[in-house]
Amino acid sequence: MMIVGALDQGSPLGRALSARPLVLLGRLSYSLYLWHFGVFQVVAAHTARGPAPARVLLAWALTTAIAAFSYRYVEGPALALKNRLGGRRWHYAAPADAPPAPAPPPAVAAAPIVSAAHPGGSEPEPPGS
Repeated sequence: MMIVGALDQGSPLGRALSARPLVLLGRLSYSLYLWHFGVFQVVAAHTARGPAPARVLLAWALTTAIAAFSYRYVEGPALALKNRLGGRRWHYAAPADAPPAPAPPPAVAAAPIVSAAHPGGSEPEPPGS
């Protein structure tokens, strides 16, 4: 139901999701994703004695500033270039006589997905605690 409501821009949910701050957050989301981990690591390494909420706020502020810069000067121009080129998709075409790619071994294909970030489902201890 939420998806249907979000698709209708006249609905309360559609209007809320069309709010300028949320649209900006959507535009920056990929850059935020790319930059957040490194920024949080640097902030944690250089502010180990500060209070945790202040460190998190500092890390998010720096991440947002870097993401905005990255979007403005890297991602935006790259998207504009893609649009100028007509949005063509570039595909690697294998030679006609190339053998098909091998299938992954059954053990790899059926391996359970385990989170490397949180093995066993437990949260890691924050740095400096």
